[in-house]
Amino acid sequence: MPANTQKAVLRLLSSGLYVLTTQHGDQIAAATVSWLTQVSFEPPLVMVALRQESRIHDLTRAGGRFGVNVLGQDQQEIAQAFFKPARVEPGTLSGYAYRPGQEECPILVDVPAWFECRVVEVHAGQGDHTLFIGLVTATGLAPDAGPTLALRDTPWSYGG
Repeated sequence: MPANTQKAVLRLLSSGLYVLTTQHGDQIAAATVSWLTQVSFEPPLVMVALRQESRIHDLTRAGGRFGVNVLGQDQQEIAQAFFKPARVEPGTLSGYAYRPGQEECPILVDVPAWFECRVVEVHAGQGDHTLFIGLVTATGLAPDAGPTLALRDTPWSYGG
């Protein structure tokens, strides 16, 4: 199988763009992620794949919780701001205001939707990402929430 074809085909998978956040003690991490999906209705479970050699991976594993900030279609600049390690300052992450959620994960103030999870399973298989299964424990939805940001709507690609 040609590597170019494999990469092109795998990049056709639908992916949203989200800012994942976590906190363990006084340490906070945030990163843009795209490999995230719901895996169960009852109980409500989601799965996120995090690169093993990342700070967000280590803090999510240590803290046992994560927040997902769902980005609006017009919030590409927020996604881009979290491609590199988050700059943490009082009340802001990489210049964007946040508040602590129910699970104490940072929740970005200006996103159309968010949810928080407690990690219930971790699968560090053979690949370069670890799968974290999270039980959804809190959610929020802005009254004016519109379409969300998808990877295909940007000039970026991830995967393949």
